Amino acid sequence: FQKRHFDDRLGWHETTVPRRTVRDELITQLTQSPSTSAERSGEGATSEPDTFVVKPVRELRTP
Repeated sequence: FQKRHFDDRLGWHETTVPRRTVRDELITQLTQSPSTSAERSGEGATSEPDTFVVKPVRELRTP
């Protein structure tokens, strides 16, 4: 099998990959269950959007 990769700086790069390596990579990709960061941390997903607040540096310093 030929594996092709494109890099903005170097252009296309091609390598020959053995059938066994291709099979193992495909099995790994297909058997991984999709998960979100909330599921990995054990927390349920929230419907509230993330909010960010810019604070002055003096409020961030702890005494």
